[in-house]
Amino acid sequence: MRLPKSAGVVLGIGVLALSGCAPMVCAGAAQGLPTMDLEAGPWLSAHRGASADVCLVTNCAELTPTQTLAGIQVQSRSADDRYDLVVRSSGAVVARERVRLVDGTVDGACGTITVATTIDLVLQADGRITTAIRPTGP
Repeated sequence: MRLPKSAGVVLGIGVLALSGCAPMVCAGAAQGLPTMDLEAGPWLSAHRGASADVCLVTNCAELTPTQTLAGIQVQSRSADDRYDLVVRSSGAVVARERVRLVDGTVDGACGTITVATTIDLVLQADGRITTAIRPTGP
């Protein structure tokens, strides 16, 4: 049985990979724009029947008693890594804050890359915006 020439390339890479000598392919930095996730459950529970609109700069999402989480990505980077976050309900401002979304950098085999940041925020019952604390460990 005769293998096509391309099979030799695949076999060669497979042997290199098995021997621990896999060629490193660096496709460039894994970048994206910063994202904000806002959980509005506490505020929506305290304000029965209410809905709200949350906007990060000009990108907006609707929050309802059945849709309490909104994830919004900025459209472009700001010079100071800060973005306007506004929550409105029935036209009135519930919360307004300038949030900082900074992309982190990671050193790896392909050099330093930028990793897009997601910040987790909570809209508390009293309208305060706080940082969500995610459990760590097992």
